Amino acid sequence: MEFEALCKQRYTERYFSPNVEISDRQLQDLFQKVILGPSAFNLQHWQFIVVREQEAKKELSEIAYYQPQVKDCSAVVAVCGNLLAFRDARCIHATDPESIRDKFTDMVEKIYENEAGLQRDEAIRSASLAGMSLMYAAADKNWASAPLIGFDADKLAAKLCLQKTMIPVMLVLLGKPKPGHTNRRGYRKSLSEVLHFETYKS
Repeated sequence: MEFEALCKQRYTERYFSPNVEISDRQLQDLFQKVILGPSAFNLQHWQFIVVREQEAKKELSEIAYYQPQVKDCSAVVAVCGNLLAFRDARCIHATDPESIRDKFTDMVEKIYENEAGLQRDEAIRSASLAGMSLMYAAADKNWASAPLIGFDADKLAAKLCLQKTMIPVMLVLLGKPKPGHTNRRGYRKSLSEVLHFETYKS
């Protein structure tokens, strides 16, 4: 699908058809595209946890303040960010020439070491980029999606057995639209309200 059509087709689905399954292979096909996305220093902070079992989705719905679409969708994808992704720099750049690799990885480690705020910001930024890529990849395969940030982060982390160095950034719900419900794209500000050239103009 052409990107312009994809942008126009994608919207946030609020009503999913229950009992629609999405297979491992279908999910893997989506995520093969998602992991091609950008991240700071190519550190690839993202981790994805896919939940499809009905009872588990019900529990996640409770953690997400009982939003029904969480239990009705085909899959709940927890998009998570690794706070210590910078420690993977040497491995990620292992094939670089040694002099370049050492200089680069030393720089990355100095930037992030002991900078908890920056670690968190970067994990959220990179994971959010991946979340958006997932929604576009899903739309390309005619899956509906919905991003969700309304949840108890501590309870979600406990439910998913996340390490303390991993934070839940968002949930992305995947599935098929429920027949009989029409979703309309929400109001969009005009370009003149959001687009500025050279400097910000209020």
